[in-house]
Amino acid sequence: MIRGEQYLQPIQSGFSRPHLILCTDGQLYIVKLSSNPQGKMVLVNELISYRLALLLDLPVPKGEAVLLDDNLISRTPQLQSANAQAGLHFGSLYIPEAINLTRGTDLSRVDNIKKAADIILFDYWVNNNDRHLFNGANTNLLVTDSGTPHLWMIDQANILNGPNWNEHSIMTHEPYICTYWGEVYQRFVPYLDREYPFKNSLCNYENLNKSALRGVVSDIPLDWEFPSQMGHALVSYLLSRMVLLPRAIEAVHIHFPVWNKYFCQGEM
Repeated sequence: MIRGEQYLQPIQSGFSRPHLILCTDGQLYIVKLSSNPQGKMVLVNELISYRLALLLDLPVPKGEAVLLDDNLISRTPQLQSANAQAGLHFGSLYIPEAINLTRGTDLSRVDNIKKAADIILFDYWVNNNDRHLFNGANTNLLVTDSGTPHLWMIDQANILNGPNWNEHSIMTHEPYICTYWGEVYQRFVPYLDREYPFKNSLCNYENLNKSALRGVVSDIPLDWEFPSQMGHALVSYLLSRMVLLPRAIEAVHIHFPVWNKYFCQGEM
């Protein structure tokens, strides 16, 4: 846990209306408040997604519980206007010189472009259907715009079909993985297409077990009001969907010319 030290500015994009704050570790964080318009489950989803991403070696910025105290809030009108409460909020490390993925982004030089396969598979696993282009840009995939370009995934607030989930709602889509497709994923095809582009990505799930997933849902800040039974339900949900992933991902072979050829020949 780190502490917010200096308020800088609001972030103009995002339904959760985050804020840029300098913290006591000397780093800048994009902080989502517990009072954000989408509710505290946004923070839970972000922390859970971050922890899962670490287990799978996905390209995510560091995530932290950020303590905002009464002193910072009392001298920051923007936080007061957002009804910020003293306590823990979620912060994602600010990535300088990063731009939103757009239709015109040159992906050919991105040094970790193969991670796009991991991102697609992750989205299907956790039912995150939020990677779309709006007005030509995607706000939850970033590419650094200096030096060697690097791909980052951010803003996983809408996993589990959105932040309003509970142990009952996730049961309805636990047995079904919808392999939705769109322009963002299609942009990755030329850099991933081969005999079986998701083979290595699926291997990352082999080391995940119930104990690891329990760690993901443990120690959620009490301020965020996350009941233990929802954590238990989520672990079961993730374990069940891990089994479904290899068969589910085969549905997208039609979008990959090379893979589709091998698939149709039965040579996978």
